[in-house]
Amino acid sequence: MSVQAVLRTQQQLMTCAAAKPWPAQLQKSSHTLAATRSRQASLRPPSCTATAEAQPSSMYDRPQLYDDAFSYRDFTAEAKFLLGAYQQHAADAGKLNTVLELGCGPANHAVQLAKRKAKVWALDANEAMLAYARDKAAAAGVEVTAMHGDMSDFEVQGMSGSFDMVVCLLGTLSHMLDNKQAAACFKRVAQHLRPGGLFVLELAHPGDLFDGSLLLQDTGAEMWEVDKPGRKMMVVWGTDVDQFDPESQVLERMVSIHTMKDGNMDECLLEEVVAYRQFTMQEIDLLATLTGMEVVGVYGDLDLNVSLNHEDAFRLVMCLRKL
Repeated sequence: MSVQAVLRTQQQLMTCAAAKPWPAQLQKSSHTLAATRSRQASLRPPSCTATAEAQPSSMYDRPQLYDDAFSYRDFTAEAKFLLGAYQQHAADAGKLNTVLELGCGPANHAVQLAKRKAKVWALDANEAMLAYARDKAAAAGVEVTAMHGDMSDFEVQGMSGSFDMVVCLLGTLSHMLDNKQAAACFKRVAQHLRPGGLFVLELAHPGDLFDGSLLLQDTGAEMWEVDKPGRKMMVVWGTDVDQFDPESQVLERMVSIHTMKDGNMDECLLEEVVAYRQFTMQEIDLLATLTGMEVVGVYGDLDLNVSLNHEDAFRLVMCLRKL
């Protein structure tokens, strides 16, 4: 990445005036900017406690707000990646017939894969999210089996050893905060995959953990604007005072969502602290090995052309195949 590109990205964060949603721009930045992002932006938005109309609930209990916050993602392109990864890395890969999405949230990936004629199950621990996901699937004219369950202890009746693919995206595995939970999740995934089936994970880029920025409270905080009919919002994902525990590898991320007025953050719609476990590639490899899977593909984005060391890499995407 050129010095000019780095400076442009820093300036966009400092002025909060990017024309396009910021994550889409940051996706084109190297993960080495993680520390720079929070330091230059000095992300300390107005506290929600000062806003009378603030709702102190979790964003996971407010699925429409959550869905709006992540609407910058191109779920059509990401579904295309999943289909390509399956063809490239699964054994005996014919048509993708059966898929399970873990921690599905609004089930955007599940809906996109159902549109491509796969039979899809979507699991989440939040009933509000599941109701929203069912409505979203119905509106899209597809069938998605939305089911309540814990990622570390789930069972899909009649599908043991049968799924072609299991996916866990948007960093959802990071809600497994300790090794016991993570190992239990991997065990359940392996039990549900067919031999040669694929487990696809999306996590934070390992550079975010190893460059030392988290220990210095340079937590790679990001912010982006969401433009929806009738209102604009600013999503602030982290601040420069987020806490990272180097022993547990858990980052306590402050998340807030604000309406925008005259180019400034106005009403606070939500503020909460979300705990995320930071995983390394070697930890994922070990969990896979212990549960009868192997790493067959590693990417820096949901893009088959972006390697982990590519200049556009900003995520860790791993493809694990059941032996």
